[in-house]
Amino acid sequence: MAGRKKKKVRINPKFLLTVLILVLSAVILFVTPLFDIRNIEISGNERIAKAEIQIASGIRKNKNIFAINKARAVKDIKAVGYIEDVKIARRLPGTVVIKVQEATVAAFLDYGGMHVGINNEGQALCRISKAFPATGAPIVKGIAAIKAEVGQKVKLRNGHADEYEVLEKLMETFEKYGMTQSITEVDVTKKDDIMFRYNGKLKIELGGLNDYDLKFNYIEAMLSELGPDATGVINMQAENYTYRNTIE
Repeated sequence: MAGRKKKKVRINPKFLLTVLILVLSAVILFVTPLFDIRNIEISGNERIAKAEIQIASGIRKNKNIFAINKARAVKDIKAVGYIEDVKIARRLPGTVVIKVQEATVAAFLDYGGMHVGINNEGQALCRISKAFPATGAPIVKGIAAIKAEVGQKVKLRNGHADEYEVLEKLMETFEKYGMTQSITEVDVTKKDDIMFRYNGKLKIELGGLNDYDLKFNYIEAMLSELGPDATGVINMQAENYTYRNTIE
C-alpha cells in the first residue's frame, strides 16, 4: 500500500509579517529609553507625603513606563493608610500621574489590642494601638473586626452585621449634621439602647432607630442651646425627651 503524501502546511506571509511587526513593536516599547519614566506627578495628598506615596507605589524613574503594574501599585498605595482611592495614568512618553483621594476616619472599631479606623465604606484606613488615644472619630462598642488589612474592607466578627448596619446609619447622620469630629464614643451593643457621647461630656441616650430624624433634629436644637461644652444627659428612650445636667 503506497504511503500517503504529507500535506504541506502553508504559512501566510502576511501573518508572518504581522507577528514580526508586533514583536518588533514590543521590543521597541519595552527596550527603547524613549519610554523610560522621567517624571512622576502626585496630587490630591495632604496628610501623606508625596515621597511616601511614590515609595509605596514601587514606580521609579528610568523604569520603562509600560512595565509598571498599575493594579499592584494602587493596592500598595492604599496600604499606606488614610487613602480611599487611587488612580494611575501613563502620559507618554515618560510621565506617570498618580492621583490619590485621602479619606477621613469615620469610626474606630475594636481589633484585638488595637483600634482600626474605618471610613464610611468600611475600608480600613489605619490601625492604632489601644495604648495610644484614638482621636478625631468615635470609638465604637458592640462591633469588633477579625481582619483589618489597611486599604481593604474590614471583616467583622460573626453576629455583628446588624450592629454594623446601625453604625453605618449613625456615621452617615453624624456626617450630615457635622458632628463626626465631636462624637467620641458610640455604643451599638443593643439596637434598642443606642448611646453616644458628644465631646466626651454629653451623653446621648438615643434608644432605638424609631423617629430617627425627629431625634436628631432635637439633638441639633439642644446642642445649639447648650453650646459646645455641654455636659449631662439627653434621654430619648421614652416618648418625652429629657435633659438632665448630671455627669455620667
